[in-house]
Amino acid sequence: MNLPVSLMLLSTTVAQVPGTPIEPALVAIQDETQQIDLQMGKYEVTVAEFSRFVAATQYQVPKKCMLFTSTRWPDPDSPGNWDDPELVANPYRPVVCIGMSGALAYAQWLAEQTGKPYRLPTQKEWQFAASAGTKNRLPFGEDRQQTQICKYENTEDLANLAGMQIDHQHRYKSSARCNDGAVYHTVIGMYRPNAFGLHDMLGNVKELLQSCHSWDQEKPQQCAQYHVAGEGWHWQTRGVFNPDTIAADFYGSIEGFRLVLDQPARKKETPFDGQFAQAVADAQQLARQAHQRLQQIPPAPTGVRASRDKNNRVTISWQEIEAQSVQYAVYRSYLDPQGALSRKFQRIGDDLKSGQFVDQLPGGGLASYTVAALTSAGQGPFSQPIATGSHPTFKVGQRIEAEHYFTQDNTYLLAPTQSRGQSLAFSENPHHYPTGDKPLLVPWSSYRFTNSEPQSAELQVKLRADDAARIEFWQGHHLVARIENTPSNAMHIVKVPATLIASDAPLEIRALGQHWFAIDWLQFVPPSAPAP
Repeated sequence: MNLPVSLMLLSTTVAQVPGTPIEPALVAIQDETQQIDLQMGKYEVTVAEFSRFVAATQYQVPKKCMLFTSTRWPDPDSPGNWDDPELVANPYRPVVCIGMSGALAYAQWLAEQTGKPYRLPTQKEWQFAASAGTKNRLPFGEDRQQTQICKYENTEDLANLAGMQIDHQHRYKSSARCNDGAVYHTVIGMYRPNAFGLHDMLGNVKELLQSCHSWDQEKPQQCAQYHVAGEGWHWQTRGVFNPDTIAADFYGSIEGFRLVLDQPARKKETPFDGQFAQAVADAQQLARQAHQRLQQIPPAPTGVRASRDKNNRVTISWQEIEAQSVQYAVYRSYLDPQGALSRKFQRIGDDLKSGQFVDQLPGGGLASYTVAALTSAGQGPFSQPIATGSHPTFKVGQRIEAEHYFTQDNTYLLAPTQSRGQSLAFSENPHHYPTGDKPLLVPWSSYRFTNSEPQSAELQVKLRADDAARIEFWQGHHLVARIENTPSNAMHIVKVPATLIASDAPLEIRALGQHWFAIDWLQFVPPSAPAP
């Protein structure tokens, strides 16, 4: 049976949860110059291990997780939990959504149960272990072109791009130039270990560390931000020595942890208990089959073109892929002249055997098309989109949905959630480079806009933003309004005064600085207009 991309790794048998803890497989880590002498977990802690802790202690993980799965996009208004069915269906993947509190509590419980000093690694210990004693950005080489990373780590790659597009209609501009066979986090130990014998140090999930980055100003003895290391399946791999932090109260499904045993290193590795080791090996075998299948997905079609006649009949064509049994799917987004529809892509053509498809549009609005190739292995990444048609022109008093831009740079569309429609995210990092590696990029979007006379108005914007985000609105070279001190964590309607000029110049939204925000819609309300 051919499983969907998002479910390929969910068919393993659920682990038993006896009362006794599972001790980690351990690898010796030593460095005299840094006074490091301990044993580190060969793998990240799994759902199976954490489940025994929960069963034994009735530990309650807060339902606060920014859940990211094949069916869930992170949404602060609709948090998830560590035992979401998709997260625990395969118990030999790393446990996530447990936060710093859960990781520290698990380490303390394991230490109490075994009488051994288990704990989380420090930043110094993790960096030495992840680098395998080298000074390189990555322990196996620089790999600046990101062609080798898939042999060593589960990272943001071609399989991930394809999965994000299928599950969430979301596309980043770049990824690793290889295919590791996994979309989301996968079974532990699936890739090559580093020279110390440690698996998944730079991929699969980020790893929570016990080192504190900053302390709470009101409670000086309480850590406000911890160090976190590596990268997960959702990010391009960061260098070993590239630091990162996480809030003490943050719960996410891209963060997990591994343990260290604070005892002098042994000459040989300490393996898992025999029964658990066999269960892990069985899960790896199943995952390996799924990975091999996903590694055979076809590339994105190239040379996509669209021609439109006077009756809004569009012919889409593309370069066919030279491979047997390749079929194609065509996706379309459509904006009608009134801007009533979203930019979300919908599949309109299936099981196509040639490089051409004809579409009949309902009107003269803007249509965008993208094409994907399919084989028995699954659907590959989308092609670069191609557009045809006209964009709506907005006026004062009309609501402007943020996704109805006619040009943009360094922004991306967010899938609709329970709390909002489709939104446009403004990011200085649309390529998804890890923190410390990303260049300075300025995000903006432009809308066709006309205004016949100078006037004052109230600008209303539904948005969510980082605390320090600053946003400007322009008509051509005229600054219309600025938003600062934006609310965070959830969508809010922000109202600020605006000054408009008589002009047909595009309305442009610009970000000031490197802070993320997302806009759902905006509207200019004249002073005489009734309150909505």
